[in-house]
Amino acid sequence: MGEKKKILHITGVLPLPQFFETEFKEKDNDYLFEVSDELETRGYQFSYIRTCVYSNCLLAKLKPKWKIYSKVPRVYEAKGHMVRAMFNLTLPGAFGLPLTSRLSLARYRSDLKQYKDFSLIHAQYIYPAGLYAYYLHQIYNIPYVLTLRRADLQSIESPFTRGTTKKILQNAAYITCPSFSHGKLLEEKSGYTVHPVSHGIRESFLFSSVDVNKVPVINVVARLYGWKRIDLLLDALADVKGKYTLNIIGDGECMDDLKRQAEKNSIPCDFKGFISNTETIDYLKRGDIFVLPSGEETLGRAYLEALATSNAVIGVKNSGVWGYVDETAMLFMEKDSVESLRTILQSLLDNHEQIASYKKKGYESVANGFTWKAIADEYEKSYEQAMMKEGEEFISHE
Repeated sequence: MGEKKKILHITGVLPLPQFFETEFKEKDNDYLFEVSDELETRGYQFSYIRTCVYSNCLLAKLKPKWKIYSKVPRVYEAKGHMVRAMFNLTLPGAFGLPLTSRLSLARYRSDLKQYKDFSLIHAQYIYPAGLYAYYLHQIYNIPYVLTLRRADLQSIESPFTRGTTKKILQNAAYITCPSFSHGKLLEEKSGYTVHPVSHGIRESFLFSSVDVNKVPVINVVARLYGWKRIDLLLDALADVKGKYTLNIIGDGECMDDLKRQAEKNSIPCDFKGFISNTETIDYLKRGDIFVLPSGEETLGRAYLEALATSNAVIGVKNSGVWGYVDETAMLFMEKDSVESLRTILQSLLDNHEQIASYKKKGYESVANGFTWKAIADEYEKSYEQAMMKEGEEFISHE
């Protein structure tokens, strides 16, 4: 085998140090590791930079959720991978992140020199990762892949950042987005081709079954934040007729409010809190229906895992895995519509054969094309194409 191709990941979506695992999900943001581990068997070698919010004791008091970043060391181990942390001060407003990204780039220029002989950079988000990648491209002629998310829309549309943002997009050799629908939106707004590349599932998660429990089991896997709209599910179930049991797996700031809502509406609900990924998959394998009514999902690996474990899955139109999985294999509700979700749930609880049908078709829709091996094929294609060209021509959508 020849010399390995060295690829640098620059991203804010990697697990934090292992000693934070009690505060975060076990699988939190490890999808790049899943892809990299597969590609390392094919002749690639990876290094990682984790961009973090700069924080100290004073800033942590002003914004408590930043406290954890004040404890992150400059180099740490996560899931068996060595990660270098680079810190970026966060300021409000459309101009804040680009400005502080330039300041952090100036601070870390000497650190970035060690990557000058790398074959490729894969950056996640325009700022600060995309700016770092653009700098390395300009100085050392290293091509880069840029992965966008909906949060990048502000940088694309803002008049304060449009010039620098255009340079970052224009010089990217390949642009991806994990969300099919968000990718189309970002492509329309930016004028550059955005390729959808999904996340994946472990082959060990695959579980084929059409059996339906006598009393159907509904599962939710999510962080319990307001935008996840678990409250909407409880509102829908309050008026649904028929027997079922509900497991809510996850924790977060809305836990107490959701418990009160479930109790008020006499919903048979068991709040599991954060549990291991292995335990979560076991619950999904024993379940019948999976619901995540959030209309703000970039992708939502939980949808894929629920499909892979033979659940009738309910998602939201134009969110999550919409565009990757069609409506013959998965049910899609209207965003923020209690009535739409209630109608779907009632239809499933009234007809267990319909649940079985969606369990079968949902499993089949992901069993082949969404394993990490298949997703790694997509990443390898993007990496090889990026290393063969300098950047993509501007595409007008007028």
